[in-house]
Parts: sequence; C-alpha cells; structure tokens
Amino acid sequence: KARALPRSLVSFNYLGQFDQTLKQGGSLGFASENAGSSTDANGTMDYVLDLNGMVGGGRLSFSWSFSPNAVSADVVQDLTERFDKVLRNLVAHCETATPERTASDVPLARLSQAELEELGLTGNDIEDVYTATPLQQGLLFHSQLAAGEGLYVTQKRLTLKGRLDRKALKAAWQDAVSRHAILRTRFVSAHGGDPVQVVQRDAVLPFSEEDWSDLDQSSYEARLSDWLAQDRAKGFDPTMAPLVRLALFDRPDGAYDLVWADHHALMDGWGSAELFGQVMADYQARAKGKEPALPSVTPYRNYVAWLQAQPDPEPWWRERIALLDDPATLTEALGRTLHPEPGSHAIRQHLDAELTSRLEGLARKAHVTLNTVMQGAWALLLGRYGSRSQALFGVTVSGRPASLPGMERMLGLFINSLPVWVDIPASETTGPWLRDIQSVNAALREREYTPLPDVQRWSGRRGDALIDSLLVFENYPVDQKLRETTEKPDLTIAASEGQEQAHYPLTLAIMPGRQNLGLKWERDGSRLDNTTLTRLSRHYIEVLEQ
Repeated sequence: KARALPRSLVSFNYLGQFDQTLKQGGSLGFASENAGSSTDANGTMDYVLDLNGMVGGGRLSFSWSFSPNAVSADVVQDLTERFDKVLRNLVAHCETATPERTASDVPLARLSQAELEELGLTGNDIEDVYTATPLQQGLLFHSQLAAGEGLYVTQKRLTLKGRLDRKALKAAWQDAVSRHAILRTRFVSAHGGDPVQVVQRDAVLPFSEEDWSDLDQSSYEARLSDWLAQDRAKGFDPTMAPLVRLALFDRPDGAYDLVWADHHALMDGWGSAELFGQVMADYQARAKGKEPALPSVTPYRNYVAWLQAQPDPEPWWRERIALLDDPATLTEALGRTLHPEPGSHAIRQHLDAELTSRLEGLARKAHVTLNTVMQGAWALLLGRYGSRSQALFGVTVSGRPASLPGMERMLGLFINSLPVWVDIPASETTGPWLRDIQSVNAALREREYTPLPDVQRWSGRRGDALIDSLLVFENYPVDQKLRETTEKPDLTIAASEGQEQAHYPLTLAIMPGRQNLGLKWERDGSRLDNTTLTRLSRHYIEVLEQ
C-alpha cells in the first residue's frame, strides 16, 4: 500500500533545539570552522527540495538543498523569501493574539475540539485538563445525587497544643495548594460527556478562624459538633476549585482545633497523610524563619497517563464472573431494616492484644497477610448469615502502581473498591483456603484499576447486588504519620478524628495498631439499624476468636 502512494517531492526535517542539549559554555558545542559540503555535488537527491531546520545559539535557521535539474535557483530564492515572510507573520501573530486552547494541547482529556470548546475553558488561568478517573467519576456522581448529605466529604479534626504561628500555618497550607495540582483541581462536564479534571493555575485556599475560647468546654464541644455537621452538609461544588477548605478554632483550654475538609475525589488517606506531613514540615520551617526543604512534586496527571495505557482487564473478570454461584450478600441476608435512621453512624471496637496476636500468628502460619485473615472471617460470617457456600463483598485496594515513579509521595485518589467472591467449602482446612483467597487478591491487584461500573455491567449485578459491604484494611498508619510530623516541643497533635460518609450500607475499616487491631463499623442508617450492627460486630469477633 505504501508503494502505491504518490512520492513526495519535498522533505522537511526539523532537528530540534540544540541549545537544550549543547549548553552554553559546556564541553561540547558547534565548531566555528567550515565543515564543507555534506553531500557530493555530482550526486543525486532523493527529493527535489530538502529543508533542514534547527535552533542553535538562540536562533532558528534553515538550510535549503535542491535539485537544479528540477527547479531553478531563482524559484528556490523566491520560496525562501516567502517562507521567511510567513514565519515572521506567524511570530507577530503569536506575540499579540489571545491564546486559544486546542484539543491537541490537552491529549489526556480525550476531547474533540468541539467538546473542548463546549467546556468554555478560555483565558490563561487553566494549567491542564485531563480525564477524571473512573473512581473519581463515581464519587462525584454519588455525592451530587445525595447533595446536602455530606456524602464523600472527608472531614478531619486535629487538636493542636503548643505555640501556634497562625501566619506560618496559613502560608504553609497555601503553599501546598500552589505546589500540588490536585489541590487546584475542579471537575466539569458541560460538554455532555464524562467529567474531566481542570487544573487552575492559581487557587486561594479558604481558611477561616473562629475564637470560641470564652465558652465552657461542654458548650464548645456542642457548638463545634453542630458546626462540623453543617460543614459536611455544605459539601463542595465540584466545578469550583479548590475542593478543600480549612477552619481554625480557639478552644477554651488554650489549644486549637484545625478542621480540614475536602472532597474525597481529590485524594485518599495515604495522600492526606503525605500532604499533612509536607504542610507541617513547611510550617515548622517557616515558624523558625527557615526555608522549608520539601520533596519534589510528581503530578497526578502522571497517574492518569499511566491509567490510560493499561491493558483491558475484561477477560480476567469474565473468567472470575463465571465462578459466581448465588453468593451470600449482607443486605440480602439481613433483609430490610425495621428502624431506619437517616445518615451515617459509626461504632468503634478494639481487639485485645491476645486476640490480635493469635490472628497475626494464624497469618504467619498460613503464609498470608493479616488482611486475608480478616477477609476470610468476613466471608465465613456472610456465608453463615446467608446459608450459602459462597460470599460476596467489596474490598478497597490501594491502587498505587509500584512501576509509577514518585508514586509513594504522589497526592491524589488511587484507591478503588472492587468485588471479591469467596467459596466456603465445608471440609477444607484453614491454611489452603486462606491462601486461595490471597491468590485471588494478588491477581486482583494486577487489575485494581478496573472501573467498578464495568464489573457491574459484565456481571449483570448492579449497585448493592455486587457490593453491599466493604472491607477497608488501613495498612498505612495515617494517625501515626500525622503525629510524627508534629512531635516537636512547640506544637503537638493532642487528638485527631475523621468523618466520611460512603454510599455503601456497611463499611468496615480494619486499622492495625502497635499492639491491637481497631475496627470501625460505619453504616448507612437507612439500610442498617444499630441493633443489627451491634449483633453483626459481635458475631464477627466470635468468628475471629474461633
């Protein structure tokens, strides 16, 4: 086919900017001597006209070679003059014209020119545009569907004690917004397609201050509790950056409460801990009059590019879906709640050190992770509740690809929630069964970027029918990370607590501690009542104790 195409008569070759590779004053540079002709004067040319351009010494230059048997020197001279005139006109236009963004400027957005224009992203205040990840799209959808309910608003309350430099704290947080593109990101979908991320060049962080130090402690806590609920209900407008805000409260006891809220579509717990560590390192340097030494930033767009290059996971999922066999799920086993309570409700438990040690010993003996043991116990409980030989539930995966440079310090949303179904054979011993669960999890990790809606579509199971209980194993010590960044004489974190509402009927967070495991059960009160959850949590611990 290529041979059938017409042969080109003109060759145009731009060699690049040599100033970027041959640094001024470096060991290599262009020779001042004349190198002579690079071609034989009697030789034949492959093209009638051959142009070679480059930038050297800060100047753009072109060399013109031509075949005198095909074109005269006068014609070539005329072409060079016209070419020079067009180039100068182009430069003059670029110096004065209002910049206009084209689809080729933002390839990761995967938009046509018409779609990009529909978004109306004019002006110089836009730094970048790229697709929202599947999980970001899901979180945005559910939070907008339940506007005013605080869904996927992540809110953290940090009680600070010690000498606080307010100016340095505000400056450190604003500097974090300036450094990290994800903190200047908003989401738009005016083009009628899937949401895209728009990174603003600049964004001012909302930072409010309240002095409630004249209240007594009980009145302060009651007033702050109301404020926190209102702040969560206020949510965020995803089309306006930044999707993060802070508030600082003066407490009656002389300490401070720093309330940090953001939309979960921006980042996960790992990223939040990394961000806070950087902010406090910046703050401590500023408070001492020093220049902060912060790590280099790897932008979230690198992950988006990585994600777009991944292979299709559908064949693996199709094989797994073929093994689904009427599994037990939480809401099907429990039925409809008789005492609905709107909103999100949570209870916390701590396993004693002796039970925690036994579970860790079981994991070592079976050559599996503690996460696998906790999943196995949940599968057994669901199977018993539903009287089935297979259990179906969701797990949260970290989603941070080890092959992506800078991944460990990157801010953004990487986690994903995906379904796992576990066979519960009556006769198999514990060790091999747990290893089978871990093998499935290992294979899942290689495809942890799979969009949950795709799995729902392939399986024919929508919404709660695929995931109605979610296990989250917090294998990153977020609270300890926060405390380590501020274990200084002038400022400490005396307490920390977080609040986030997901859309699943039940989310079980498993948090390894130094000596014991912590469990946080968070339920949607409209679908799971407190009495049922209390019984469920007791039975789960009984399974762990067996």
